[in-house]
Amino acid sequence: MLTGRPVILALDGTEGMEGRALFTLSALTFAGGWSAGVAIRMIDVTDDNVLLAAEALAWDEGIAVEIRRPGDEEERGSPLEGAGLYAGAAFRHARHMRLEEARRRGIPVLAAIQYPDPADALPPPPGEPDAAFDPRRFAAAIGRALRGRAGPVR
Repeated sequence: MLTGRPVILALDGTEGMEGRALFTLSALTFAGGWSAGVAIRMIDVTDDNVLLAAEALAWDEGIAVEIRRPGDEEERGSPLEGAGLYAGAAFRHARHMRLEEARRRGIPVLAAIQYPDPADALPPPPGEPDAAFDPRRFAAAIGRALRGRAGPVR
């Protein structure tokens, strides 16, 4: 369990050929104790199925998810503002994610890539080489990263 001020966990909300937001939301059902004290923010959400899954997660697990859509920046600022970790699952690469912005802001990134493209693959989450395919392992990797055991900022 984390203590003190809530940590903002920004999650990639892209669902489709690149992003795996539904997989990421599934991982949150295995959060266990680490979800207490964490404010979850799903960013760049465009698919209504992701919205529905976030509502189901709140109803079934009691885990509230703030939804940020592309273009919300004008009214609400960057969705990465104040984040302690930026995580997501993707297919082949993470080019669609806000990796450069996270790097500029000093936010650690945890990306689980399914069938990574060797040309620009990120290393798997520390200690969880199968996290891109197993939501339980992805949740464990996120929990460890939130406790300060993530690898270097990518």
